[in-house]
Amino acid sequence: MGLNNADYVEGLNPNDPGYNDLVANAASHVRAIKRSMKQTFPGITGAVTAGPTELNGIEARIVSLEAGTLASIPMASGRDVLTGAGVLTVSTLSFQPSLLMVMAGKEGSGVNTQATMSFGFTDGTNHHCHTHKVIYNASGSAMTVGNAKYTDRVAQVDGYGSSATIVFTSFTATGFTLTQSGSAPASTITWTAWK
Repeated sequence: MGLNNADYVEGLNPNDPGYNDLVANAASHVRAIKRSMKQTFPGITGAVTAGPTELNGIEARIVSLEAGTLASIPMASGRDVLTGAGVLTVSTLSFQPSLLMVMAGKEGSGVNTQATMSFGFTDGTNHHCHTHKVIYNASGSAMTVGNAKYTDRVAQVDGYGSSATIVFTSFTATGFTLTQSGSAPASTITWTAWK
């Protein structure tokens, strides 16, 4: 008689022990079964209450989650520059956005300049933004910091004494359009769009 020395459940021979095996070898068979069970399921430290339907369906549920939930919320992001009043059109997305977040910035240095950082969003109907600005005074020896809130646009960048509004124009099947109007400071636009 050959003892079954399986390391895992898969290696257990259902025909062991044979009909003519000695009873004295029964303990060795039991030890082999216990060893293979413990090595196959090393993380089981308590009762397992899931039934066969739940256990057999785990893989299908994971595949469904990966294919559905994770893929159903596509997003894209990018960075563009508007050098003055004009239109920014993004038409390279693989989906039609329903939410757009925009961050616009303008550098400022020296006298009579203003640095601006603006953050806003739109869902196509509502447009909100918050602008933070740093103003350098005429002598260049001091600066003032102020905040301004706007609710009718997605971003705003400021030149000294004038400003450019960046408004949402439309969502399209493959992107969106923003329009900058007013003064003409160069604006760095960083955007993220979600389906």
